[in-house]
Amino acid sequence: NGQELLLHQSIEFQTQAGQTPRRQQVTPEDRTYPVFNLIDRAARETNLTRPTINAIFKRLRPDKQQMLLRNPEGFAATFISAITEVLAKHIVEHIEFVLADTPDLGDLEHFFPPEKDFAQCELVPAGPNGLYDQVQTDSDVEQRFVANRLIPDDKVIGYFKFPGNFKIPFPKLIGNYNPDWGILRYDDEGNIVLQLVRETKGSEEIDQLQFPHEKRKVRAAQKHFKAIGIDYRVITDTTPTWWLPSDQIPDQKEFNTSMH
Repeated sequence: NGQELLLHQSIEFQTQAGQTPRRQQVTPEDRTYPVFNLIDRAARETNLTRPTINAIFKRLRPDKQQMLLRNPEGFAATFISAITEVLAKHIVEHIEFVLADTPDLGDLEHFFPPEKDFAQCELVPAGPNGLYDQVQTDSDVEQRFVANRLIPDDKVIGYFKFPGNFKIPFPKLIGNYNPDWGILRYDDEGNIVLQLVRETKGSEEIDQLQFPHEKRKVRAAQKHFKAIGIDYRVITDTTPTWWLPSDQIPDQKEFNTSMH
């Protein structure tokens, strides 16, 4: 400005620049976020109506409902799983089976052809009374049941392992059921032929089975076989009187006494 600058002399300037800070305004992008439709998804996976699912959700505590916003996928998985468990348990407790006038036996030759191929590592000798000369086993419990119970028992007339493609149709939430063993055996007096279906597990106690879906299938199977007049029971490879119906099982102390 033509001003001469001298040492130690003060100079005053008048300016507007830099005294008023500039404001920056950021306009957010116009975004659309998808809405997680829990109600539709739960209704689809449980076969319940949307109003029913909605009523269940509304009965949750507010803090539980807020978890849907924090973790939609995790909440949905837990929510649907809990409903499924309760619904499946309800179905098992109330399901009823009625014997059809003309039972459909299916194609027996399809399930039990004259010859069958199995993975060699799964086969054990079936003994003289097996439907085939070898039998497929899925566990050590099954192998021991064949070797220690079925083969040495001279009252066993015949037996077979139900093939994997043999399924008893149960409701979807229970799942179709593939039994273990079909057995024909004389009673202790050798007069009556017993028609038996046996499920071999690590424990005879259904409540001790590892998976909930296993328990549900077994309980539904109990009702199914009772309706068609076939004796069904869960046993282990060490069950002494495995051929007896559940209501005729002797007390263990009485059984041990009779053995001495």
